[in-house]
Amino acid sequence: MDLEEIAVPLSSIVCVTGANSMVGSHVVDQLLAFGYRVRGIVRSLQKSHWMLNHFNAKHEANKFELVVVTDLAIEGSLDAALQDCIALIHTASDVSFSPDPNIVIPSYINQVLCTLRSAHKTPSIKRFIFTSSSLAAASQTQPEEPYDLTPSSWNTLDLAAAWSPPPYDQPRDRFAKVYAASKVQAEQAFWQWMDENRPGFVGNSVLPGWVTGAPVDERQCFPRGVALMKGLWYGDRGYENVGPGHMVDAGDTGRLHVAAMARGDCSGERVFAYGWSRRWGELIKVWKEMYPDHDFPEPPPDEGCDMAAGRVTTRPRAEELLQWVHGTGFRPMEESLKELGDYFERDYKANTES
Repeated sequence: MDLEEIAVPLSSIVCVTGANSMVGSHVVDQLLAFGYRVRGIVRSLQKSHWMLNHFNAKHEANKFELVVVTDLAIEGSLDAALQDCIALIHTASDVSFSPDPNIVIPSYINQVLCTLRSAHKTPSIKRFIFTSSSLAAASQTQPEEPYDLTPSSWNTLDLAAAWSPPPYDQPRDRFAKVYAASKVQAEQAFWQWMDENRPGFVGNSVLPGWVTGAPVDERQCFPRGVALMKGLWYGDRGYENVGPGHMVDAGDTGRLHVAAMARGDCSGERVFAYGWSRRWGELIKVWKEMYPDHDFPEPPPDEGCDMAAGRVTTRPRAEELLQWVHGTGFRPMEESLKELGDYFERDYKANTES
């Protein structure tokens, strides 16, 4: 990291919402590793208290604190927690996975706007990073022809499916379409608010692909993607309902949030955290070679491929940001899968031997 290019001085306080999530905890981990102080926002201290012991033992003591905000969608609920913070990284999301868009999407948009308005009222805030998703840019339902992913790409396919007429429990994966649509509309609301209000802080978004790699601690809860991969490890075939897409290492996701926050020339950007193209057949093949004694399900037949593979026009910029913040590009798929596989193997042995 070139200190001359840093927009957020080291030792500054950075506020991270959703700090106990998979992405949020890796963002916290990377911020502390680079020398920032972190104020993590969680809904329950009881469920997140492990983070204090974990991060204060791993990094310099007393650089990490937790603050409880039970509902970020309440106007002004974040005001007090933002005092003295120089940056806000908003990783919190709606993960209720309700199939009803009327329940999920307006509430999540309101949460994002409330968070922006709290930041706007806080003079010390100079950077605001919004955690979006690869699903905001493109659907996992693949088109028939190759296409380019660009900064102007939006997932209009899932957006239309999410808002199609009820019944909302049909089709069975309606909840996934609603989640994707929530990311589309929340990120669009973020950029619209930035354009209309011209705040005194810089805004960027980070769009992680399917996040893999091990959690920061065994008490960490899994996102849906890692939970599906854990199911695969145990022989469940639920992963077959999810088409090809992009994956990214959890550590790289955290580092790209740090870069989007700290790099002075990163302003008004959508940072695509797309490490590599994901096909279940390839993933299972890699794991079979790494763990020959483990019984994996067979790859899905006629899986197809990611039609944007090799056509993510923003990936070189993400590589550049990783090089700046970490000295290397995206972590190889095999390393990330090995780390996660070792974690699952320990869990599998503990459960089968008990």
